[in-house]
Amino acid sequence: NNLLVINPAGARVGAAPTIEVREGPTGLALDETRGQLYVLNRFDGSVSVVSTSTELEVANVPFFDPTPQAIKVGRK
Repeated sequence: NNLLVINPAGARVGAAPTIEVREGPTGLALDETRGQLYVLNRFDGSVSVVSTSTELEVANVPFFDPTPQAIKVGRK
């Protein structure tokens, strides 16, 4: 439930050891112009908005997930 910032050589370079997001981060989209990283949190059913300058989650937007509750619980 967190992200790492790494350089091209694979070494950790972030301001903090990890960036905390919600459950099941599975996809990333970087908006360099706005300085934001969007993270799909599959288990949580949301998208985290992370500031690339502060390396903190600045917003979280839930989305509708029609998956039955029993399957959602089993994912974790």
